[in-house]
Amino acid sequence: MELKELRKKLGATQFQFAEELGIDRSLLSKYETGSAPIPAYIQKAIDSTYVLDEDGYPVFIDRKAKLDADIEILKLRNEILSLKKENQSLRDEVKKIDEALELASERRRRDSRNPLPGIEGAS
Repeated sequence: MELKELRKKLGATQFQFAEELGIDRSLLSKYETGSAPIPAYIQKAIDSTYVLDEDGYPVFIDRKAKLDADIEILKLRNEILSLKKENQSLRDEVKKIDEALELASERRRRDSRNPLPGIEGAS
């Protein structure tokens, strides 16, 4: 992405972007127009400071914040996996209980049709 396009996507003026890069606005203008080559250290600073999101817009990256976010994402993924396993265990338990209830219900229906002798309602 060209420097000017990056700056515009950031919604920054030349003055704001130059200040952020630690250079003079007139120098940024020369880099944007191509009348002066962008020094490697400036390009490296830009590349290490901004990444593009999924829509192609630059996002400011604080390395520590990015690392913290990556760690948090890993924690959340592990938690999701744990919840999925726990959820499957709960589903298995519910299924066993449902089967036991169905079996008990079936026995009750069967026993109510053929009551044992001596029980009220027996023939």
